[in-house]
Amino acid sequence: MSPTGWDGIVRADRTPQRDYWEARAVYAPVALPADAVHFWPAKRSAVPIRNDYDFTELSTVGVRWSLMADDRELAKEKPR
Repeated sequence: MSPTGWDGIVRADRTPQRDYWEARAVYAPVALPADAVHFWPAKRSAVPIRNDYDFTELSTVGVRWSLMADDRELAKEKPR
């Protein structure tokens, strides 16, 4: 079996190969910026999101977020 996925992006038992995750990222319909987004304490920040869906608004997409500094979680989405 090829580790590069030339015979497919999943194995016969449906286990994803590395190519599966790469293809999923390339064809993802919702994307965040590749550059860093800067945040300042006590100020409102906006993160640009690109919507590549043809006929779907982002209101139908569930979004979860967390703000990290190195390995520490500084803030995250509050449960509803």
